[in-house]
Amino acid sequence: MTKPFDRSKHYSHIMGHLDRVHDHIIPAGANYGQISKTEAEFLINRILDERPRFVLEIGTAAGASTVHMLTALQLLGNDFRLAAVEYLDHCYFDSSRTPGFLVREVFDTPPRGYSLHLGKSSFEIGDVVGDQKIDFLFVDGNHTHPWATMDTILALPFLSDNATIVYHDINLHHRGGAAKRHDKGPHNLFYHLPAGQKTVIGEFPYPNIGSLRLVNSPSAALGHLLGLLFHFPWEAKAWPAIDGTTLNRLARFLEQYWGKNACLAFLHGMEQQEILAARAR
Repeated sequence: MTKPFDRSKHYSHIMGHLDRVHDHIIPAGANYGQISKTEAEFLINRILDERPRFVLEIGTAAGASTVHMLTALQLLGNDFRLAAVEYLDHCYFDSSRTPGFLVREVFDTPPRGYSLHLGKSSFEIGDVVGDQKIDFLFVDGNHTHPWATMDTILALPFLSDNATIVYHDINLHHRGGAAKRHDKGPHNLFYHLPAGQKTVIGEFPYPNIGSLRLVNSPSAALGHLLGLLFHFPWEAKAWPAIDGTTLNRLARFLEQYWGKNACLAFLHGMEQQEILAARAR
């Protein structure tokens, strides 16, 4: 049995790191899309609890979450790998900045085992991970439904059994005001996906980050994920747009990794969605 990580020996280091990043490196009032200090401590603790060898991050922005996970992985003292996948080649809030720029500001040199993959979507996860299974998945990409669910489906074949998944912005549509009312994707997924050891943290009554563990093998979650894909209405403002090319690519992905029946189930869901949309017009 793996010996639990002794936080008491590293408490001052962890809190010093959090204070440095959130009180000094990130300018006061800056909105980099970053997680809060409370959420960052939660994320660090989840890494320390789970001791993952391979972490995959979907959605990087400034890289605040990245630096917190890297700090926790370094504390564990094992060889590790953290791969960050970012769809854009610039920060969504500032086109002059490169995603993950906080890694360079926090660390003198990027930690060994860290890699950043710009201009990549979840469809390219297989190319990023290679033969290694993902132990810990952090999802913080586009927040409109169905993207969080699609991100999870696209990561599913590459997850280890009993993998841990952390979703950020699980209540963004409640907390972000009118501008974020469409950002329900992580909420729809986190609160409705059957899973074990669900844990949340954040301001009552709307915690904004949550962790869950897939029970059994990832294949057992596929049916639930496909069901949730169609259970909630797709946001017209979803970005990147869910167009025919994207849907055909997802259908091919499902057949490649899960077989023809999975592809047919997805296509049937699409047909039913089109029928319901036609009736509503």
